[in-house]
Amino acid sequence: MLRQTRTEEKGQEMKSMVQTIEAAEGEGLSPLIPVKEAAIFLDLAEGGVRDKIRRGVIPGIKIGARLYVKRDEFMEKIEAGAFNVRP
Repeated sequence: MLRQTRTEEKGQEMKSMVQTIEAAEGEGLSPLIPVKEAAIFLDLAEGGVRDKIRRGVIPGIKIGARLYVKRDEFMEKIEAGAFNVRP
């Protein structure tokens, strides 16, 4: 019974997160990418990406307890040469 309750809680958490992301996208925000993907792209640790989001170097948004990178603005910065990205 306890396991079922935790599963239900996780399901509710996921539904809430999806609704929050959909609401953010509905407000005209760029599509979001997880910090992990940005870290792989930039060849940085996830903590380094989070730090750069907090300092405003990387455009991001916090939804609940999670940080996301704003894809369009992030790509614009990369194209402008704001980050040293290896080919």
